[in-house]
Amino acid sequence: MDYFQSSVGILSTSAFSQQQNTLHQETFQFLFYEFNSLFPFQKVYSGYQLLTCNGSELIIARNLKDMDTYFQFFPTDKRFNQIHLNTLYVLCEKRYADVVVQPVRKENQSAAMIKRIVHRLGQKKTIFIGDRGYETYNILRISRKKGCII
Repeated sequence: MDYFQSSVGILSTSAFSQQQNTLHQETFQFLFYEFNSLFPFQKVYSGYQLLTCNGSELIIARNLKDMDTYFQFFPTDKRFNQIHLNTLYVLCEKRYADVVVQPVRKENQSAAMIKRIVHRLGQKKTIFIGDRGYETYNILRISRKKGCII
């Protein structure tokens, strides 16, 4: 608002919400990767890039029609929608390198990790640090092929 010399009253909450719904999900992904491309990952520790992998569940706006994110523990519990966020964080740079969002019912940390290794990482020597869910033989095999350590 400061950049465009706008005042608070110009954009109502309702107008913001309506415009927010016109954005495609790919817009935020594009902006994330474009921003990261402006600042290459260069810092290493003893010649290795240090990456941490983590997954978390996030509750999102309720939508009973979205069965991939719909969740309910017990029949008496209130229904909610949830996504699984897989993040890849570069320790030496102190910023995120990648994010994979999955519907909670289709959560697969192993698949998210493979997607990162195979499609998005360079050929640098890398040490991955992750918790359970990232310890499959397939991840180890692909990582080794790329010269990474898990």
